[in-house]
Amino acid sequence: IPHASLAQEFLDRGIPQERLYATGIPVRRAFQEKAAKQEARARLSLSAEGKLYLIMSGSMGFGNLGKLIDPLLAACGEHDHVAVTCGNNAALKEALAARYAQQTQLTLIGYTEEAALYMDACDVLLTKPGGLTSTEAAVKNVPLVHTAPIPGCETCNRNFFGQHGLSISGETPEECAAAAVALAWDVERQSRMLSAQREWINPKAADEICEFVLAQCGG
Repeated sequence: IPHASLAQEFLDRGIPQERLYATGIPVRRAFQEKAAKQEARARLSLSAEGKLYLIMSGSMGFGNLGKLIDPLLAACGEHDHVAVTCGNNAALKEALAARYAQQTQLTLIGYTEEAALYMDACDVLLTKPGGLTSTEAAVKNVPLVHTAPIPGCETCNRNFFGQHGLSISGETPEECAAAAVALAWDVERQSRMLSAQREWINPKAADEICEFVLAQCGG
């Protein structure tokens, strides 16, 4: 299960205590590694200047990104940049490219295997509160703003992260954009958030799950 503090939710649904193992959510090893910000930007051909706000829309490219991009670009400084991953949604990327054809502070990215490196390159990550991306961001230890959740599990994820100081969020795109810019410049708040991420999220979950399975198999 994702965390020991969530055990009661599983018990309430009839899962026996002895079947619960609070390993956390496993992530790829790339998210446990860390590249220097400027090195990551150079490898991705991103500007070395200013703040970089990374918007991740998931592998399917969910959401009306224009409603978030507009206030974020409006709040950026002249040397800041916004990078947006559109996943496999080629139509979304094409539509955004047409809409922002004259916008030099915006970089649009299709499907990428370099999500971990983009997280290294950014100052703040904005993403919906999916369990895997949120865990990857916390393991990467990056300042995190959660955008509107898909009701259900993502609402629970956002609540968990927010209650423990692992992320902040807003109710509207404008609030999310304002929160991201404020967080990018608030070193103390960033420090508290990153410390909470290290405290609450296990970066070695994949290793622990493998070790457990091997032990059960007598390996």
